[in-house]
Amino acid sequence: MRKAILLVILLLAATLPMFASADSDPIRQRSTTTEFSWSGTATSVQVSGEWDDWTERTNLSENNGQWSASLEIDPGMYCYKLVVDDNWIFDPSEPYRGYCDDVENSIVRVPDTSKPMFTHTIVDDLLTVLWHAGSGGGAPVSTPLALATGLWDESNWSWSLDLSTLPEGKNTLHITGEDVDGNVAEDLLLPFWNGAMADFVWEDALIYMIMTDRFVNGDTSNDGDSTNAAQGADWIGGDFVGVTQMIQSGYFTDLGVNALWLTPFNAAANGTGLASDGQHAVSAYHGYWPTAAREVDTRLGTADELHTLIDAAHDAGIRVMGDFVINHVHEDHPYFTEHPDWFNEGCLCGEANCDWTEHRLDCMFTPYMPDVNWKVRNASEQFIEDVMWWMETFDLDGGRLDAVKHVDDLAITNLAVRINERFETAGTDYFLKGETAMGWAGHSVENNANEYGTINRYIGPNGLDGQADFVLYHAVVDNVFTTESMDYQHLDYWTARSQDQYVADATMVPFVGSHDVPRFASRADPGTDDEWNQWVEDGLPGQPGTNDPYIAALHAYTWLLSTPGAAAIYQGDEYGEYGGADPDNRHMFRNDSQLNANENSLRENISSIGLLRQQSESLRQGTYASLFNATDTIAWSMTTETNQAVIAMNRGITPATFDLDLDWFANDSLNEIYMDQQNRFTLPAHGVAIFLEPQPVIIVPEDDPDGHCLILDNLTVNQTMFVTLDLVNICDKDIHYPGINATADHPLVSGFSGFNEWYYMIYPDTSYNHSWQLILNESIPNGTNVTLNFQAAILNCGMDGSFHDCPNSTLQHTFTVIWPENGTNDTVPEPEPEPEPLSMDYWAHADLGRSGFLNVTLEAQMMDPDVPVTIEYRVRHDLVIDDEPHMTNLGGDDIPMISGAVTFNQTFEVEIDNGAGSYCVRIYLRLPDGDWIRPSQNYPGALSCIGVTESHWDTISDVPEPVPEPEPEPEPEPEPEPEPEPEPTCIEGETRPAGDDCNDCVCGGGVWACTDMACTPADGSTTSSSGGMTTAQMMRVVIGVLTLIAGAFLITLVVRTRNQDDEEKFS
Repeated sequence: MRKAILLVILLLAATLPMFASADSDPIRQRSTTTEFSWSGTATSVQVSGEWDDWTERTNLSENNGQWSASLEIDPGMYCYKLVVDDNWIFDPSEPYRGYCDDVENSIVRVPDTSKPMFTHTIVDDLLTVLWHAGSGGGAPVSTPLALATGLWDESNWSWSLDLSTLPEGKNTLHITGEDVDGNVAEDLLLPFWNGAMADFVWEDALIYMIMTDRFVNGDTSNDGDSTNAAQGADWIGGDFVGVTQMIQSGYFTDLGVNALWLTPFNAAANGTGLASDGQHAVSAYHGYWPTAAREVDTRLGTADELHTLIDAAHDAGIRVMGDFVINHVHEDHPYFTEHPDWFNEGCLCGEANCDWTEHRLDCMFTPYMPDVNWKVRNASEQFIEDVMWWMETFDLDGGRLDAVKHVDDLAITNLAVRINERFETAGTDYFLKGETAMGWAGHSVENNANEYGTINRYIGPNGLDGQADFVLYHAVVDNVFTTESMDYQHLDYWTARSQDQYVADATMVPFVGSHDVPRFASRADPGTDDEWNQWVEDGLPGQPGTNDPYIAALHAYTWLLSTPGAAAIYQGDEYGEYGGADPDNRHMFRNDSQLNANENSLRENISSIGLLRQQSESLRQGTYASLFNATDTIAWSMTTETNQAVIAMNRGITPATFDLDLDWFANDSLNEIYMDQQNRFTLPAHGVAIFLEPQPVIIVPEDDPDGHCLILDNLTVNQTMFVTLDLVNICDKDIHYPGINATADHPLVSGFSGFNEWYYMIYPDTSYNHSWQLILNESIPNGTNVTLNFQAAILNCGMDGSFHDCPNSTLQHTFTVIWPENGTNDTVPEPEPEPEPLSMDYWAHADLGRSGFLNVTLEAQMMDPDVPVTIEYRVRHDLVIDDEPHMTNLGGDDIPMISGAVTFNQTFEVEIDNGAGSYCVRIYLRLPDGDWIRPSQNYPGALSCIGVTESHWDTISDVPEPVPEPEPEPEPEPEPEPEPEPEPTCIEGETRPAGDDCNDCVCGGGVWACTDMACTPADGSTTSSSGGMTTAQMMRVVIGVLTLIAGAFLITLVVRTRNQDDEEKFS
C-alpha cells in the first residue's frame, strides 16, 4: 500500500510547479559562523582548535555567566578544546569526540554554508518545513517530492503537511531539494509511525533474536555451497524469505513479539576459520565476519528481499533491529587490505599477557579478525557512515552493537549522536542496544560494582539506550533457573538490583538464553552432563526426556516477561530447543510438526504470557516491587499509575498458599487460579500465575452492524414553516445517544438549533417526533430556493470503542421564497409564537426490597393544569456474561395520565431475576400526542442506579408485602334543607276583576284563581255564543290548532327524510 501511495506522489511530482527565481533578499539564510559557548564562573574562557593548527586562542565574551564566541571556519571536522582559566577541557556541550595526535578532543563539524538546508517543527501532527538559503541566498527551485501533498507558503519559504493523512504504520519522509542557482540542499530525514504503533516505547518491546541462516529456509535457490566446516558450523539455508514467511504467518504476533533482532546481514567470509579450540573449522554463517561494508550476503537473500522482510514487519507493527559489527572485520575485507593503518596490531585476546579486560581495546579475537582502531578519525567516521547507510537504506528501527567494551568509548558516543541527529528528527526513538559481556561477581552489590559500572559506562543520552543485562543473567539464570543452586529469595533480590543499579531511564534487555551460551533446556536438564560440549565427538545433549527442563523454562519465561525491560527471546527457546555450546546452540528452527507435547505446551504457555504482556501496560512498564519470597515461592507486583499486575510462582513439589495484601482481587489470567477477596490463593506444584487488576467494565451493546437502524420519516412543512419529523428506530435493539442534525442551506433561515440534538436512548421500534418553527428573514431575495437538510446521527458513532455504526438516513425539502408587494410572504406567513415549555419536574429512585425485588419510586410534579402527561419507566440490568458485556431491558409499564397542578408519587415492586449487577431505573414523560418530554443532558433525577449482589437472593430476609392503607369511609351527603312555604299573596274569599272586562278572580289558599269565560265586552256589542267564547278567545284557539297541525307536519317530514338517508347509507 505504501509503495502504491509513493507511486501516486511520484506522479504528482512530475507536475510540481517550479518556483520563479526571486531577486529580493532571502527570507531566511544560513549563518556562516560557528558558535562556541560555555556556562559558569571564570576569569577567562577561550577556544582553540586545529582549524588554525592550534595557533590562536579566541576569547569568549561573558554575559551573566554565559560565555560565547562566533568564528568563521571553513567546512570540515576539527579537534578543539576550551581553555578555562588556562585549563584545557572538553566542551561539555559537545559530546562528539575524536583524536588528534593521539590526544582525545572535542570535535566540531562545520557544515558547508553555501548549501541550502531544511529545518522543521511538528505540532499536533502538523509538519512545518522551513527553507534556509545558502550563502548565495537562492530560493527553492520547487517543492520537494516528499512534500508533494503539502502546502507551500511563498511569503515564509515554508511547507506544511498533515502527517496524520499518511498511511498507518511506518513512514519515512526523505526531504531533498536545490535552490534556483543549482545548489543542492542538505537533506532531511523524518521517520515516524502512524496509528496504533505510534505510541510504542521500547519498554514495550518483546525482542525476538533471529540467526537468519538457522531460522527458516524459504528459498533453497540461494543456499550456498558447503564449506566443509565441522558439524553444526556450516551454512544451513535460512534466509530473508523464510523470515518474511514467518512474519506474514502471524507467528511473531501470536507470540506477543513486536521487535525482531536479526544477526548481521552484511556479506560474510566465504571460507572457514578455526574455532577457539584451534582444531575445528567453522564458517561465517552467523554474519560476524564481515567482508564488505555495504553488501548483502547472497546466501541470505537479496537487498530487495531484505526490503520486503522489513516492509512486512512494519505492516505487522513489528520493528526491526540490525546487528552491527564495529570492533573488527574479516581479513578479506577491503578496509583491511586498503587501509591497514585503520587497525590495531595487538595480541590475541585471552592468551598469556593479553587479558580480555586489560587489552580490551587492542586485542584480536582471532588472527583472521583484525581489530579496528577507533582512534584513527578516518576509520571511525567510515564505520559510522556504514552503520548509518544500513539504517537508512533498509529503514531499520534500531540496532545491536557487537562487542561494545572492545571499542573506544567515543565509538559508541559518536555513533549514538549521529543516529539521534539523523533518525530521531520526528520524535521516534531508535533503540541502540549494546553487548557488554560481564559476569556476576558475588552476593553483594559491592562485589558487582565493576560489572554494573562497565555496562553503565556506555549508556546515556549521548550513548546507548540500554544493554543486555549480563549481571542479571548470570545471577539468576545460572544460579536459580538452571542449576537451582539459589532460591527464589536470591531471584527477588537480584531482580530488584537491576532496577536500581543501572543508569536512570536505561532500557535494559534481560534474557534467558542467547546464541553465545548453551541452550536453557539442556542446562536445566538433570538427565545430561553434556550441556557445555561443542562438538559431536565429545557428546552433545539430546532432547530432554523429562518435563523438568520445560517446567524450569516456564518459570524462567514467566519471570522474564513480567519484569521491567525490553525482554529478549532467542529463537527456539519459546519451545525449549536443546543444545550444547556454540555451535550446537544454533540448531535449525523447528516447526509445529517437529515438536513433542512438552515443547508444544511450553510454547503455548509462553505465547499466552507474551500476549498478556502486550495487553497489560503494568506488565510492560510497571515498577517492580517484592510482595513475598521464600525458598521455592515468590510473588511480586508490577505497578503503573493506572493499574497493577501480581505475579506468583511456586517451584516446589507441593501446593503453596499465598496470602497477600492488595486493594483488589482477581482470578489468574493464565489458568483461572482463584483469588479470594482477602487476596488468598493456592498455586499447585510447579505452578505460575499472573493476576491483573480488574479495570472498569464499559458496558456496550453487541457490536453488530446497525447503521441502517435509525431512519428519518414523516417530514412535513406547513405554510407557517412549522417543520415536523420522526426519528425512528426500526431495529430490535436500543440505540444509544441518537439525534438529528437539521440545517438550512441559507444563513438567513433561522429556527434550527445549529447543533445535533441528542436523546439518551431510543428503544426498539420506537419513534421520537421533532419539530422546529423556522423564520425567514425579510431580506431574503424573492424567488430564492432554500433547502432543508436532515440527517440521522449517533453521538461518537463509528469511532473506536463506539456503541454504534453511523446511520445513513437523510431527508431534504426544498421551497421557494415568494414575497408579495406588501412585503409579507403570503406563502410563508409569520409564525404564531411558540407555546411556553411545560413546567414540570420528575424523579426516579431504586432501592433494595425483599429478596429478588427492587422497590421503585416514581415522582412527578406538574404545574400545568391543562396538559395531561403519561408517566413511563424502564428498568435495565447491566451485566457481564463470559467476559462479554450485555445489557438486559427488564421492561416497564405505563402509568395513567396525570394532569393539573398535582404531585404524583408511587412506589411499587419490580422483580429482578437476572442476577447480580447494576440495575437502573429511568422515568419518561409522554404527552397525549405521543411526543416525549426529554430529560436535559444534566438532569440526574430522571435516572437512578443501584448495585445488587448475590446476597440479595441469599441472605436478605423477605420483606412482607406492604399493607395498603385503609380507604376512609365516605362521609354521608347532607340532606337538603326544606324550602320555606311561600308567603300568601291575598285574603281568603277576596275577589278582584280578571282584567278581561267580564270575569273575576277569587282568592283561595292564599293565591288568586281567575275564570276565563266568554262574556259581553264592555262596549255592549254581542259576540257568537258558540261555546260561550268571545271573539278573541276563539282566535287564540284557532291559532293554537293551526300551530299543532304545522308542528305535526314538520315532524313527519323530518322523520321521512332521515329514513331515506338511512336507506341509502346501508343499502
